[in-house]
Amino acid sequence: MTGEPEWIVHFADLSLEDALSLAASQGRPVRVVRPGEAMTMDFSPDRVNLLLDNEGHLARVTWG
Repeated sequence: MTGEPEWIVHFADLSLEDALSLAASQGRPVRVVRPGEAMTMDFSPDRVNLLLDNEGHLARVTWG
């Protein structure tokens, strides 16, 4: 699979709370990763990865 899936753009510029709500409404699994935490390399094409900054705010959204 190449490129980002179409659904990922809907997570742009959301707060953490809104991103979690959107993922739940779409039935997507979510992985929240805080700074310094390990992240497994397993790939799940429907999963939303929410990467937080040091203040606990959503800094980046990826998929897989």
